[in-house]
Amino acid sequence: MDRKITRSIGWLLALTAITMLAACGSRAPKLEPPRVKLVSLVVEDQQRFDVDLRLSNPAARPMTVDDIRLEVSIDGAALPALAPDFTGVLPALGEELLSVSGRLPESVASRLAPLAEGRRSQLPLEITGVVLHSGGLSFDVGQTGWVSATPGRPWQFR
Repeated sequence: MDRKITRSIGWLLALTAITMLAACGSRAPKLEPPRVKLVSLVVEDQQRFDVDLRLSNPAARPMTVDDIRLEVSIDGAALPALAPDFTGVLPALGEELLSVSGRLPESVASRLAPLAEGRRSQLPLEITGVVLHSGGLSFDVGQTGWVSATPGRPWQFR
């Protein structure tokens, strides 16, 4: 009789351990705020700009994006508000290239001139904004860094 009880307790403990392990492994990975980085900024005639930004999903699950609103400031001078035309699924651990064009404010052109002319090597860069997820979540994004001239390409920056 003692063997039956010992065997039953052993099976009960094994079943409990398996159940607990199965419960731990079934959680879906959580969403993390996406990241935004400047890829390039091209200025045409000191009046128009084309900017490419990389939106990255650091999460191990896909993110459905409904809307993106960003602001880019160079040495404290801001480009007009950016609303990249991207909606859809950002793959798990994936990225998307966002392109936006617009009219270049005089304040930004005057800040970029020393870079374009080689009088400065870099200027402070700040990207802020929000990415709206279809699940009702919104993620604040923020990136600080530096912008510098692209060698051999006048009025192009990275």
